Amino acid sequence: MRTSLFWKLFASHLGAVLVTIVCVSYFATAQTDEKAQDTTQRFLLSKLALIETISAPALRGEVTADSLQATVDALDDEPGTRYTVIAADGRVYADSDKNPREMEDHGSRPEVVDARRTGEGTATRYSSTLKKRMVYVARRVDGESGLLGFVRVSLPVLSVDRDRADFRDSILMAALLAMGLGFLPCVFLANRFVRPLRQLTKAATSFAAGGGRQPVPTDRADQIGDLARAFDTMADNLRERIDTITNERRELEAILGGMVEGVVAIDDESRVVMMNEAAGRILDVDTQKAQGRDVWEAIPLRPVAELVGRHLATAEVGEAEVQLPGPPADRVLQLHAAPLNRQPSGQGGMVIVMHDITALRRLERVRRDFVANASHELKTPIAAIRGLLETILEDAEMDPETERSFLGRAHRQTGRLSELIEEMLALSRLEERADMAQSQRLDLREAIAEATETMLPLAAERGVMIERNVPDAPVFVMGTGESLQRIVGNLLENAVKFTNENTSVHVRLAKNGAGVQLEIQDEGPGIPARERERIFERFYRVDRGRSRDVGGTGLGLAIVKHLVLRLGGDVEVEGDPGEGSLFRVRLPSA
Repeated sequence: MRTSLFWKLFASHLGAVLVTIVCVSYFATAQTDEKAQDTTQRFLLSKLALIETISAPALRGEVTADSLQATVDALDDEPGTRYTVIAADGRVYADSDKNPREMEDHGSRPEVVDARRTGEGTATRYSSTLKKRMVYVARRVDGESGLLGFVRVSLPVLSVDRDRADFRDSILMAALLAMGLGFLPCVFLANRFVRPLRQLTKAATSFAAGGGRQPVPTDRADQIGDLARAFDTMADNLRERIDTITNERRELEAILGGMVEGVVAIDDESRVVMMNEAAGRILDVDTQKAQGRDVWEAIPLRPVAELVGRHLATAEVGEAEVQLPGPPADRVLQLHAAPLNRQPSGQGGMVIVMHDITALRRLERVRRDFVANASHELKTPIAAIRGLLETILEDAEMDPETERSFLGRAHRQTGRLSELIEEMLALSRLEERADMAQSQRLDLREAIAEATETMLPLAAERGVMIERNVPDAPVFVMGTGESLQRIVGNLLENAVKFTNENTSVHVRLAKNGAGVQLEIQDEGPGIPARERERIFERFYRVDRGRSRDVGGTGLGLAIVKHLVLRLGGDVEVEGDPGEGSLFRVRLPSA
């Protein structure tokens, strides 16, 4: 049976190979010139479509000739291919091989003449520019107003002939090779009977090992074909189930990866099963290295490990709050532990969700500080006013001079109270208002001059010199007069109040790239580095005792920061203790 099948397959296969080779060789040889010509024409036409698309804007006057020349030079990608763009009057607009300014009129070229008359033209002739025979194909380019010009692509005749010769040689070599190789399947025809079984075995082994699916011969009409089709059906079903599981896992990973909360899944043996990127960032651990490791080793935080140990065995929900020490700053985490669905065997695990509530705790602290500071700042002048008025009312025999002194002190306290309320209302309006008032193009030097003029009496009282270093030319920024006055005035007032007596306050203004930089420097006690982040908070004071002595509401710098941010700038402070303070404001230049 095997011998009969072998000879049948050998005779039919050999006959088919010989007949196919003879027919294909004869047909291919007869059609070589036609195919080569058709291939060359399609190639040139495809290049024509490309150069037409690129050249149309230039011919319409939308792009300069130099820009078009650069584009045409960049298209010189095929060896021997030449691109030419010709204006309607025959003048060469761009050429990939020669300088168009040195080329003669091309309006009389045969291919251009035919293109002008019929839309496309072809010619084979000697090129006086390139000194070789070329095959030319030209196309007419029209616009709304009529003829715009022509585009032309050409190839050397030698290149076309060489391609034809190469094509014929390839056909001949392929025929000879096919005749030589056609006998090999006949010799190994017996292997076709066992090869499908080998393929099935290999495909099954690969699939069982988790590799990709390999093709099996399902086109046979015998038992081997039935077996291959059954294997294909089984592989399709298994692959569909595996794909479903894989997609669900990817969706889960995408959801966990997009969460800002950290998620850590732990099995019943306290090993990390999964950790998303947010958890890795929060805990500062490598999520890949943490996989499969014990939670005590993967997460070196005692509260986390204690939470796992406490709730893993009992499968109870638990919460904990953990403080992570810096740098750069301490953080506060809220941990929520929940059990995973337990299996009938009693095995399960737990998942821990981590929330970084540092910002929330900071806001709560700021709110508490604001309430306490605001209450204290309001209570002090109110208590002073009440005490002074009660003293006046209870002492009926108080002499007029003392009474007038008490009333003057009460009046100053009411002024301080009024100023404090005004500053709080101004800050509240800044925070609630989505946009600033209508901004204008203003000279920042005017705000500096007005603020300096306002501060001169106080500066003279304390023996402080205000030295200004501003440009002679206007320095324009976008803003409102009120906002610029508050920024410069508040910073300058702080500098005058907190600098040492008989010293100087320096005001410097300069352009800095695309922005404007304002610096106000004093020679006061300076600000410690740990205080600089909070100096712009409401009611925050570095030295509360001295702040009360020199006056002020504690809201000036908070207002400055809000205004600067609204104007699109930023503000910062420098200066170590004992070296004075330097406030730097950067605003966009108008």
